[in-house]
Amino acid sequence: MPLGYFVPSMGRTGPELRVARGTHELLATGPAARIGTLLPNHTTTTTLAPNGAPLEVRVPFLLAQWLLLGLLVISDAVGHSPVYMYMVGAERLGAALDAVLALLEGNDNVTPSVLRCRLLQLARQLRAEQPVPFTVTHSCLLTVGGDADNLDCAALSVPLTVPPLFPSWFTEVTFAMLSSPDGTLVILSELEIVLHPRMFPAQRSNAGGIDTFAVMLDSSLTDKERTIVNALTDTGKAEQYTPCSSPRCCPLRLRCSTTPAGPPLPASPSPVRSPVLLLAPARSPWAFTRSSP
Repeated sequence: MPLGYFVPSMGRTGPELRVARGTHELLATGPAARIGTLLPNHTTTTTLAPNGAPLEVRVPFLLAQWLLLGLLVISDAVGHSPVYMYMVGAERLGAALDAVLALLEGNDNVTPSVLRCRLLQLARQLRAEQPVPFTVTHSCLLTVGGDADNLDCAALSVPLTVPPLFPSWFTEVTFAMLSSPDGTLVILSELEIVLHPRMFPAQRSNAGGIDTFAVMLDSSLTDKERTIVNALTDTGKAEQYTPCSSPRCCPLRLRCSTTPAGPPLPASPSPVRSPVLLLAPARSPWAFTRSSP
């Protein structure tokens, strides 16, 4: 397995397993262990080969998502799935990483932003011929929410609090709504930085990452637009808010994109024409070096 979880399941499932894994640090082995050479300041190499090459490397789950979600496209079934209930698991991220590393030249120490750009370019070339490693199906998803999961959280030996998701309209946001013009999850790769952590109900409640995301979107509206949107149902709010995070709405993001912009959006029946919120940070969230353990 190219990317697996540092803490094995050991028969645990659901919230019990997520609690045991904590922040879900990943373990890169095989070809994926090369990430320890490319990003030595952001990963932890735990095992070396006699020639000094990394054999086992620990990678923060959030870093792996930021690097690799933009390489992936989704199946139709996943497109209809609520984002708050699922995260893309390590196995699919690892399969995509192995595929692009096979074509990546050089082993120089680079910044995460440079590596991400190179991986996105290679994935764009490979997806047309090898779609399977880059396609997210339901079997690739890690369940992190939903009614059944909430019940499991409350039934743990040390019960977890289960407040409602806030704001409630985010329950209507699907993976398809956060797909980029080229069909990839590059928008979600940036958005996960804002939403993190979101593995348990309490992390998705008031003042959590999802609430922060909603405040950012709300601040992009004029007073008149805000009045219109807030009068909508949760489904309507999700439909109005999520396009603000799309690069197809932002000329600057389109000029800087390494992937085709796609066709223009059809005219919206809604009267709302909100300014675009630029979610992408000015520099990589991984610009600072990781201290040694």
